[in-house]
Amino acid sequence: MYISNNILLLPVCFFGLYFILEAMDWGLCIASSFICKSDDERKVILKLLRPGIDGNELWFLLGITALIFFVDSVYNLNESTKILTGIIILGCIIRFIFSLGIDIFKNKTSCRLMTLFSIMSLFFIGCYSFMPLYEESYLLSLVGALSSFWIIFSCFQIGCIYGAVKTVNPLSERFRAGYLVSSLVSVFAYLIFSFFLKSYFDDNAINSGYYWIGLVSTLIFYVLSFYFVRSRNVKVGLVFAYFYLICSLSTYFITYVSKFSCWKILNVILIKKELVNLHILEILLITVIWTFVSFIYKLVRKKLIYKWNDYV
Repeated sequence: MYISNNILLLPVCFFGLYFILEAMDWGLCIASSFICKSDDERKVILKLLRPGIDGNELWFLLGITALIFFVDSVYNLNESTKILTGIIILGCIIRFIFSLGIDIFKNKTSCRLMTLFSIMSLFFIGCYSFMPLYEESYLLSLVGALSSFWIIFSCFQIGCIYGAVKTVNPLSERFRAGYLVSSLVSVFAYLIFSFFLKSYFDDNAINSGYYWIGLVSTLIFYVLSFYFVRSRNVKVGLVFAYFYLICSLSTYFITYVSKFSCWKILNVILIKKELVNLHILEILLITVIWTFVSFIYKLVRKKLIYKWNDYV
């Protein structure tokens, strides 16, 4: 008995869940250097990073595990995979430490270092995301660089709109302005990336209606999010921004569907045995509960109020 093609998309789904849940934190890290104008405002951003360890990294680790199972050329990915895993874990540790030591890391230099690390990490993540699609497992490619550019701005805009929801003026208004500007750049970056991807991986799956449905849905949710944020209804704008992010990730999903030829078909009995040995089902259950509770906490937490002195 052999595994169906559908389950081969598990790595993509796990990586997508990680990105959706963690985009907020990556974006706040980037925004700390561009939005804040005082130590008090930087303290607010560091508080928004709490609880710090939210379990989202487990989705990434599950994706790596699935990738090792299903990708024939995984031996070519080993070094880059180790580096990427180290970046993800290090990012989690940095955010956790910064969120606990807000009085120590509220200075401009610390936040700039956190921003620089976040931008470099997201660039590497974007380049890595397309490595399994190349037979030679190239890390640096044009489509990977375009993907990185879009990922950086997408995280920044999610972080900004979340900051606009959970802070007070003038920081909230500055977050809102940051979202409006970055979202324009982000959607253009996404369009360039999507059309280039379509021409680069010329395949029936990418040329099918699913690609265009994902593209049109992305633009519709983007327009709705932009409209509500511009109208200062940032909570509704945040909801549509997440729908925009989810639909935009369908581009990756469809691309991986189109490249099934580089994936291997495995025996189901062997897979089940390995899953039991690695306790994957238990880890998956813990991951679902942990990340769900953390995400809900972030959404329902109260606004953070701070003292400001005419920093508009």
